[in-house]
Amino acid sequence: MKKTITPILSTALLAVTTLSLCACSSTTKPVTHSSNTPSVVNNQHGYSSGYLSANDVHVVRIGESVQIIIPSDRVFNTSSANLASSSKGILYNTAQLVKHYNTNRIEVAAYTDSTVGNGISQDRAGVALTNAQAQAISSYLWSQGIDTRYIYSVGHGSANPVASNSTPRGQYDNRRVVISFQYHA
Repeated sequence: MKKTITPILSTALLAVTTLSLCACSSTTKPVTHSSNTPSVVNNQHGYSSGYLSANDVHVVRIGESVQIIIPSDRVFNTSSANLASSSKGILYNTAQLVKHYNTNRIEVAAYTDSTVGNGISQDRAGVALTNAQAQAISSYLWSQGIDTRYIYSVGHGSANPVASNSTPRGQYDNRRVVISFQYHA
């Protein structure tokens, strides 16, 4: 019995490790372009991927899925869901990019670091803040002509960190808005 379980556990561990590594590598893959799919870099459609990149916004396309990762510090006032006056260019270019694709479901997910609130109320404060931030971005997308029937907004609080909250850079990376959608070519 012991000899049968060991290969099964080894295989399961290998599968989990492989999937984890694939997930890690997929978030850092550069944007690739092919002739049969819309290009992320396309100025004729009214947006500038160079502008987004210069403002620390990451656009990741994998197959027919797109993720736009926006640092919250670039679009919101500190610890707030109020859009910063400096966010207009980022949000405009993001909306134009989303409009470029034929999609019928757009998820706007907001995240924060673990420094929001204190004690037991920390999770609730983080979720409340990120819900409001996701809604603010969704409202902006709507104001730019994206149908609200297709937009789903959710705040995750400090769940799913992408970096350690023990450093300022890690906290910055964890405070983010991720706009995800699949497009139809």
